[in-house]
Amino acid sequence: MEGEQLGKYHLKRHLATGGMAEIYLAEQLGPEGFAKEIVIKRILPHLARDRNFTAMFLDEARLAANLNHPNIGQIYELGEVEGNYFIAMEFIDGASLEQVIGSGARVPADVGARIVTDVLQALDFAHESRDRDGKPLGIVHRDVTPSNVMVSIDGIVKLVDFGVAKAAKKGHKTQTGAVKGKFAYMAPEQVESQDIDCRADIFAIGIVFYELLTSKRPFGEELAAVSRILYEDPIPPHEVDPGVPESFSRVVMRALEKDVDERYPTAHSMLLDVETALRMENSYAGPRELARVIRDYRGVPQSGAARVPIVDTGVFAADRSQEILPRAPATDEANIGMLETAALATIEESRPPQHEEDSEPEAQPRPKPAATKTADVKPEGERAARLALLKRVAPFVAAAGSLVVLVAGALAFWSARETPSALVTSDPRTVVLNTSPLVIDGAEPDALFDDAGNTVVIASIPATRIYKDGQFVGWTPHQTQLNPGRHRIELAHGEERKVAEFEVVQSRLNRVQFDFESLGEKAEKAKTKRKKRGRSLRSKIRSLF
Repeated sequence: MEGEQLGKYHLKRHLATGGMAEIYLAEQLGPEGFAKEIVIKRILPHLARDRNFTAMFLDEARLAANLNHPNIGQIYELGEVEGNYFIAMEFIDGASLEQVIGSGARVPADVGARIVTDVLQALDFAHESRDRDGKPLGIVHRDVTPSNVMVSIDGIVKLVDFGVAKAAKKGHKTQTGAVKGKFAYMAPEQVESQDIDCRADIFAIGIVFYELLTSKRPFGEELAAVSRILYEDPIPPHEVDPGVPESFSRVVMRALEKDVDERYPTAHSMLLDVETALRMENSYAGPRELARVIRDYRGVPQSGAARVPIVDTGVFAADRSQEILPRAPATDEANIGMLETAALATIEESRPPQHEEDSEPEAQPRPKPAATKTADVKPEGERAARLALLKRVAPFVAAAGSLVVLVAGALAFWSARETPSALVTSDPRTVVLNTSPLVIDGAEPDALFDDAGNTVVIASIPATRIYKDGQFVGWTPHQTQLNPGRHRIELAHGEERKVAEFEVVQSRLNRVQFDFESLGEKAEKAKTKRKKRGRSLRSKIRSLF
């Protein structure tokens, strides 16, 4: 209860109550005025004596304690008072995505994409985590939903609540046939209580991404979503909202593939595509942009930096001049000193070099002027003298500067005419790769090249050999041009050689990433699964009639 002392923590305010635990804002007090706000998660009193719930609660604490990552909510302590367990966790002063989306606030597409990249980094870390002996933990979150994604008022994204996470090493085993998670965010294999891996979390974050882009759930609400998750394909986000970039929509649709083998194989592979989509849209969103959305929702005043408008200059840069803190106006002496230094430096640089044969003998030290003359000069007179000197040299400084600008401009113009940049197209806002295929000894890149095609980058394990109709094309990563449509190649690494298929879409840049180890009978397996799912659906329909 509020005001209660729980060990060394003072409970200040009740925040929420879930199915298994209640959450409090608490404060840890220490000597000399030390105070730190934290969150206390305490198992509900009527469940405290239930061994199954207690085991799940302890599993969450042990699991999250191994996950030390900036995008995962941190656990400080697992405590126990009079037989009741609690977890002391990081306090995130912000809001959940569920709160923001539920308020009707619109999250800009690039901000939503940045939130998703941060969650994907957290998932990638969790999926790849190992114990102290180096053995994989096999973690699957199983509950990646907007309510479990927190964004602080400083724009820091945190994935929280590993309470229903699946791991290889858990003291408590999930009951066979029990479904863990929220129905509207479950992958098909999770709904059917099949074995799941990290790709179930990929499906869930795909739904979250969809919801951030469109403010709608792709499959509807809770139990009504189950049938659609199993048997219906969602409408692509850019068709729901034309303002959604198509590149973001393609990422979402791949994450929502019903066949696990057609989905992104890892969180990292999806992360790479989201980052690529952001670059294709010339979009950038960082903590400042995320903080602006959360502060608007919370009604918290924007920080000084967040109030400054960002002006896009069109070449992946922004005009940040307004962000410089105001400085005290420079004095006349300071201005004169800077101008004098610049003028003298310009004069010295423009002076022709002296050759040894033309050089004069070392000059004798100049006699110092009489002390009486120097002492009699007033500060006002000295300033006037320096200004007069500047007026004399100013024309030379201006002429030298203009000459430098003209020469630099001429060089840039002629170099641009002779060797046009391969990085910048006619649209200066779009940066693409070199459009000429890389030629390798013994390779025939033209075997996989269409003159009027779209730019395609094929990647896999570095130095994987690419073949087209038996002809060696080159190594990965390989850049080429291909017409939109399906393409079939062969990839060889070491002694293994496998068939790979991919689709090129109408876009400035297509990036194709193959997981070499998963290639092989993939296409045949996918066909078989689709046939089985089709037969299952037909049998269910017949049973209804």
